[in-house]
Amino acid sequence: MNDDILKQAENEVPAEAAPLFGDSAPMATPTPNLTTGPEINGTKPAGKKKLKKSLIIGIVVAAVLVIGTTAAVLGYFLWYQNPEKVVFDSITNAIKAKSIKATGELKLKVNDNSDSAGIKSATLTLIEKGNIASYDVGAKLTVDIANHDKPLNLEGGAIMTEGGDIYLRVSGVKKVIDSYLENMKTEADVSTYEAIYASVKSIVEMVDGQWWKISAAELSEQNKDYGEAQKCVTGVAKKLESDDSMRGELADLYGKNRFIVIKESLGEKDGNLGYKVDGDGKAAKKFVKGLKNTKVYKELHDCNDSFTIDESSLGDDSNSNSDDVKVSTELWISKFGHELVEVKASVSDDGTRVTGSLKPVFNKSSEVKAPSGSKSIKELIEAVQKLVTGATGDGGEQVPTGSFQQNQRDTERKDEVSIVGSALTNYQANNRGSFPDPTTINVADLANNPVFAVYMKELNGAIVKTVVILDGSGAAFTTASGATVDKIVIATGAMCDPGDAQNGKYIKADSARDAAIIIKLESNIYYCQDI
Repeated sequence: MNDDILKQAENEVPAEAAPLFGDSAPMATPTPNLTTGPEINGTKPAGKKKLKKSLIIGIVVAAVLVIGTTAAVLGYFLWYQNPEKVVFDSITNAIKAKSIKATGELKLKVNDNSDSAGIKSATLTLIEKGNIASYDVGAKLTVDIANHDKPLNLEGGAIMTEGGDIYLRVSGVKKVIDSYLENMKTEADVSTYEAIYASVKSIVEMVDGQWWKISAAELSEQNKDYGEAQKCVTGVAKKLESDDSMRGELADLYGKNRFIVIKESLGEKDGNLGYKVDGDGKAAKKFVKGLKNTKVYKELHDCNDSFTIDESSLGDDSNSNSDDVKVSTELWISKFGHELVEVKASVSDDGTRVTGSLKPVFNKSSEVKAPSGSKSIKELIEAVQKLVTGATGDGGEQVPTGSFQQNQRDTERKDEVSIVGSALTNYQANNRGSFPDPTTINVADLANNPVFAVYMKELNGAIVKTVVILDGSGAAFTTASGATVDKIVIATGAMCDPGDAQNGKYIKADSARDAAIIIKLESNIYYCQDI
């Protein structure tokens, strides 16, 4: 019976729980969790679920940050190291620079291994420092000449101060002349060159190694227009050096007209990026035209209207190479500062090659000072004038010294021998290789002389008065019976023979198609040329 009552009570319990909220809601009595053993049916505790979710979120956030930062860095470098930006930055940085220090080298190589006289190679090295308003350049020139045992070396310097004073120096002149004469020891006319050198030796010794000052004030005295122009340039240069906005304006103008274009990327070397570049003629023309609207140009033009710009004189073509002339230009630029660190250029034409490089450093201290111990250029000019015109006589007139003018006249005599030689060659070409018959031609009356005279119309009669044609094919011809300081002798069928000059015989018999042309110089030697 009792069991029936309990079953009935269980069947009468409502299916849904009593309300949890409200005044009539019964108080809930918490039931303790008696489970203390291991997880039941694989269910994990709630605390571990939260830990795993936090860890996943953290990893995702970290990954996003790493990927985002990497993308930003890569994007920055892709933009910053873009070739166009690298080259543009280097040019504008150079334009904006206040000062420069640089070393450079220029090399000339002539592709000719023959023994003919002439330059085989030359090297010019430069060291430069300065700013916009002043500069100091040192140079060394080495020239290798055919048939010379040793190269010729010269050193020089040029300085311009902010005040516009110019200083010039050349060293090694005497050594160059001595070396040149030493290598001419087998030449027949070496005595002529020695005589010329003797006449100017005092000037050479005066110039060699000495700094000479050309002051801005003296230049203005000599040439007023130049003085005014130079004063304007100096003033504007000082403003350009101190005014960042003026330099920035030029950089902006280049940004709008980028006349340097990239042809090829050369990769990276020693932390620098290299590019082969060319010029854009149209952009350059627009750049030059745009200069008219800049402060720099306006300052110059307002100061002196002789400063003008004519962009129409510029072509529109780029500096593309022709079939004969090959030109190459490279820029090397620092990877992170985008500073121009080296410019390389080369030009090749008909076997001759010129290469050059310049390594600049911008915005470093480059103070320019006037050299000590300089002399006024007036002193040198007066010494040269004295050599040319001579010392002043008792009556104040200028008395020719003779030595310098004598050498000038002897040079003219040699030139007129060359004129006669060309005339003789042309005559032969038009007369089946034969020479004119023996005769005497009066230079002052060429029109009434034989046909050959018309070939010598360049002779003016100032030095050479007579041209005598003789037959020298028989025996050796002695100059004592012919050539003088104003008479040229043509010996047909003969050739020059300076080796027998000590016996007064300067020519000897030769082929009927050959000829020797000879004249006496004021230096008391004879000059002979073969045809």
